[in-house]
Formats: sequence, structure tokens, C-alpha cells
Amino acid sequence: MNTLEKLKEFIGKEWDKLVEDGYYEMANCLINEYDGHEETELIIEDSQNSGYNKIAYLDYPDSIQFCFVLDENNIITNIFEN
Repeated sequence: MNTLEKLKEFIGKEWDKLVEDGYYEMANCLINEYDGHEETELIIEDSQNSGYNKIAYLDYPDSIQFCFVLDENNIITNIFEN
């Protein structure tokens, strides 16, 4: 199972609950994509783009960015790579 498939298991969950309770689980999923870089920080922030609400990525050049789409109740409805 790749990282995106693992993260898609969070669809239907509340974003704030995920960040509070699932932060390390999310980090572990992302770090599985980690390849050949020094230890890096996991960045999770609000999106500055339309089409998704949150973005998560490891802080190194050209890392995979995972975009989270949330509904009006802050529930994750989709996750995709950017």
C-alpha cells in the first residue's frame, strides 16, 4: 500500500481530530515516501490554492505534497498528491 492509499483511510474523519490524534500516524505515512534525505520536518498548513483546504509534506526540495479537501464540517472528503 503506498502513502496516498494509506492517507485515503482518513477520508471521512474530522481534520482537527486527525491532527490531534493522528499526527504521528500521518507523519509515518508520509515518511514512508521519504527517500534518501536527511531527517526532515513534517509541514501541515492551510492551502493557499483553490481546490483543497490543507496541505502536508516533508520539508525538502521536490517532496510529494498531499492535498486534503474538507467539507463545511471540517471532514476530509478527498486526498490527492500534488
